[in-house]
Amino acid sequence: MVEDQPTQNKLTVQVPDNLYEAMSQHTANVSLLGKEFTQKAIQSFLDGMMHKSDVPVTNYIQELGMKQLQKHILQQLEKSQPYTSGTEGDTYRLKINGKDYIIVKKRYHISEKEHIFQEKAYKIARELSAETGNIVAVPELFSHFIDDSSEYIVMEYIQGKTLYALILEQLVTKILLPLLEKSGRKMLDYSHDVRLQEFLTNYAFDIKQGDLDFNGTTSSSFYSRFEQSSRIHFSNDTNAEVGTLELYNLLYDTGLIRENPNQTAIGSGLNPFLAREYKKYFSQFGLFQEGESVEVRKNLRIFLQKLHENKLYHRDIGGNPRNIMFGENGKIYIIDFGKGTETLFSSSSSEEIYHNQIHNGRYDNDMEILDLISNLTQPSEQLETEKQREKLKNLEDTLPMEQIYKVAEKLDISNKSIKSACHLGSGASVKGIVAGLDRLLVKNNRIFADEFIYYPKILLARRITPSMQPERIKSTYKGLAKLLVNLFILSQEDLVELRELLTLKLEENKGKGTRLSYISTYIYLVQEVLDSK
Repeated sequence: MVEDQPTQNKLTVQVPDNLYEAMSQHTANVSLLGKEFTQKAIQSFLDGMMHKSDVPVTNYIQELGMKQLQKHILQQLEKSQPYTSGTEGDTYRLKINGKDYIIVKKRYHISEKEHIFQEKAYKIARELSAETGNIVAVPELFSHFIDDSSEYIVMEYIQGKTLYALILEQLVTKILLPLLEKSGRKMLDYSHDVRLQEFLTNYAFDIKQGDLDFNGTTSSSFYSRFEQSSRIHFSNDTNAEVGTLELYNLLYDTGLIRENPNQTAIGSGLNPFLAREYKKYFSQFGLFQEGESVEVRKNLRIFLQKLHENKLYHRDIGGNPRNIMFGENGKIYIIDFGKGTETLFSSSSSEEIYHNQIHNGRYDNDMEILDLISNLTQPSEQLETEKQREKLKNLEDTLPMEQIYKVAEKLDISNKSIKSACHLGSGASVKGIVAGLDRLLVKNNRIFADEFIYYPKILLARRITPSMQPERIKSTYKGLAKLLVNLFILSQEDLVELRELLTLKLEENKGKGTRLSYISTYIYLVQEVLDSK
């Protein structure tokens, strides 16, 4: 028992014998002296007791001890292959106590920042969950250490799938397998058929030889006999990429596609072919029902705004479905904080400005993940075409369409492009338009190519050159049409304010040719709209 004798520099308390040993182990490195515990030691122990983790494996790790844990991890890594790989490092899934898993990330470069960012994000998510029931979470950090010039981050293993794996499952299920079926057996020789059977076997299809219907004449075609969301199963991102490429290679070898899928982006292990392919088919996936989509986006927006209010920016989630995960426990997980940045300013706006001082002028908008999820959402029971017609009619009733058409004709923008832009032209604001310009200035992630202005000089009466790509010229006109409609939605006062902001940007970017072209394009359009009113 600890004697209850106050001292000048120590707080002494009586503790039961069965608690003494536990406190001794926990506070061995926190000023333990004889049988007296300092105030710091007691507080450390109480803090540990108060932290009730949601993860059962936490208690085992605490009992094992961090040194033993590190030793165990290094031994396991020597005989393990990466579970997944990313731009910042390799990730391993290791067994910790014979039944539970942990995730160990081995970084390519030592930063000693990622684990700090993740820990802060974890606390923010935990507090939000307790206060509001928010379902966005961050994997719990267990340990962080450096050994032989390598950095290791040890964290909770999440049972679930990334949005990336789910997207590739839909790509295979709704696009690639139907393409094989529609082609008929004449496109498949014996070796191709064997490869297809191996693919179906490897990725959880349970189909007997000969059961496939390649004629499409029966109601039980081989891809439609399974539940819509689970016709094929990829265990992780690496498994999803390998499996999807296997099927693309089969399609390539049969002549059903002409572009070789085996491509690698310079400076990374990413496959640009896959990224282009799945983005083409977003509207056909319908991964989320409308109610689910609204709930997911609401919870993500609340969490990301809270993150930004605390001056933390993930910077690799906006257009990257690899870094959002859906757990079997119903939670949404934000993962991989390797590119995260802690700034001197904070923001809670969903239309964040792209700040040049961050990462050499490049700044990825975390909030773009909301648009990504929206694009993967099934339309509601009301036909989407009826929604668009109603939206267009409402806009045409409120907008000066004749004036818009006159300005558009002067700029060589077709009426068809203007009508298409009206479907998107709602909720325009000065802040939103400036944010769109800032995205162009830093050449940010071009997810929505049809809204992107690639060649601003087209608008400034420069001729179209042979080097310009037709699809980019088309996208440029669509982007300009959308901008023009949004400008007509603004009031006269808003347009004047916008012109002043753009003039300031023009001064700030003197000598920067491409940026000046974009800013001049915006000013030119604003003036045309003002002159027409």
